[in-house]
Amino acid sequence: MIIKQCEPKSWKFYLEQLPEFVGKFYYTYDYFKMLAENGEGTPTALAFINSDNKICAFYPFLLKPVPKDYAYDELYDIETPYGYGGPFFNQIQIDFAPVFHQLHHQWCLQNKVVAEFIRFNPFNLNHLYYDQNNTVSENRTTVSINTENCLQEILQDCTSARRRNFRKACKSGLKYAECTMQEFAFIYQQTIKKLNADSYYFFDKKYFNNLIKNNDNILFRAAKTKDETIASAAVFLKDAQSMHFHLGGSNQNLLSMRPNEFLMLKAAQEANHLGLKLLHLGGGRNNKKNDNLFRFKKGFSSRRHPFYIGKIIHQKKTYKNISNLWQKLTGRHPSTLLHYHYGDAHENI
Repeated sequence: MIIKQCEPKSWKFYLEQLPEFVGKFYYTYDYFKMLAENGEGTPTALAFINSDNKICAFYPFLLKPVPKDYAYDELYDIETPYGYGGPFFNQIQIDFAPVFHQLHHQWCLQNKVVAEFIRFNPFNLNHLYYDQNNTVSENRTTVSINTENCLQEILQDCTSARRRNFRKACKSGLKYAECTMQEFAFIYQQTIKKLNADSYYFFDKKYFNNLIKNNDNILFRAAKTKDETIASAAVFLKDAQSMHFHLGGSNQNLLSMRPNEFLMLKAAQEANHLGLKLLHLGGGRNNKKNDNLFRFKKGFSSRRHPFYIGKIIHQKKTYKNISNLWQKLTGRHPSTLLHYHYGDAHENI
């Protein structure tokens, strides 16, 4: 078994060797390039190849330098990006895990990687290849809509309140339509400011422009009134099997028309027409059961998917030194693994 670090061309080549799976968009080089241009790290992917030259595992991540304020040498850490990722194991035997971890740990030591934070994919159960006691923890619950069903069947799996609000939205004359990046960015930024959201969510124009470059797999959709006013809008990411809610915003003056319920259910109908298996709505803003966003999403479907995160320290002594220095300089106590980057609960997004 060997590891090959991928250039953009080989990244795409190895990804194409893998079967289609839910959430494959989050593994594409284009998605990582977009995040890199947003200042989130260097796109890096490792392909684990067996003696028959077949790919056994594929692991894309962002490689980030440890801030020089806390590092005496050139050091790095690994973080999988916003969304759902982690290694994809093209190997059904669970006993492959020790080989993978040994090779990956050696690569990390050779490349001065101190620590690693992983956001796992809820649909391919890749967290099961990790130590369940010391590495992996359940972060929150996510929701998906079964888009192999038609709209009427989807509505039957909704709560009565969602069905009622969808009918109200339809009667109000709302229509489901494409929107431009500029239209989406305007309503999104208004919404984020009103919610006083985490600073990570304040994406700039460069980020939205990069979304457009992936226009075959990124859908800008809106619920519009009869006079073409946008009542709500969302960005959906698409791969061969699934659609994923990415970002959204709404006109606070038009919420009585129930545009958010309308938009999500019409997007599910579009996913059905495209022959996709599901629309993944994601989870709430945190892991609390009374979180308003989670409460909104779970009304669309009875399907639940646990979302796991992983934390690995590859150089324990070095990590401890970095953390101690960060605490000394900031006077704060760490609440996250990569606190020396963020200093708050940002990594739990």
